[in-house]
Amino acid sequence: MKTLLKQLLVLGVVVGGFFAFSAWPQLGEVETGKTPEYPELVPRDYGASPDSVAKSVRKVISELPRWEVTGEARGPAGIAVQAVHTMPFGLLKEDVTVRLRREKGRTLVGVRSKSRQSIGDFGQNARNIRELLSALDREVF
Repeated sequence: MKTLLKQLLVLGVVVGGFFAFSAWPQLGEVETGKTPEYPELVPRDYGASPDSVAKSVRKVISELPRWEVTGEARGPAGIAVQAVHTMPFGLLKEDVTVRLRREKGRTLVGVRSKSRQSIGDFGQNARNIRELLSALDREVF
C-alpha cells in the first residue's frame, strides 16, 4: 500500500510539473503591447497629466501587497517609475517599470515586468501587469 501511495505521489508531482511548465509561456519578461503571448496586455491611455498619473502609480504600488516603489526618473521621453514585486516568502522578485509619456494631450502608460531569476515565470510577470493596471484603472478613473 505504501509503495502504491509513493508511486501515485511521484506521478502527481510529475504531472503537476508538466502542467506548470506547459500552462504558461516560459518567459522571463512581459511588456504591454510587445509580448505576443499576452495580446490582452495593452498600454493604457489616460486623460490626466503624466505627473498626476505618476502620483497614482506610486500610490497604487504602495498599497499593493508585496510591492515597493524603488525609484523614479524624469526626462524628455517622460516619466519612469521603478518598482519591485516580491513573491510570498521573499524567494523570488520581479522588477517592474511603468513608463508614462505625453502624446496628443493624453498620458500613455506602458508596463514591463521582468523576473530576476533566469527560469520561466509561470505567468507571474503577466499577473503583475494585470494587478498593477487594474489598480491604476480604479485609481485614475
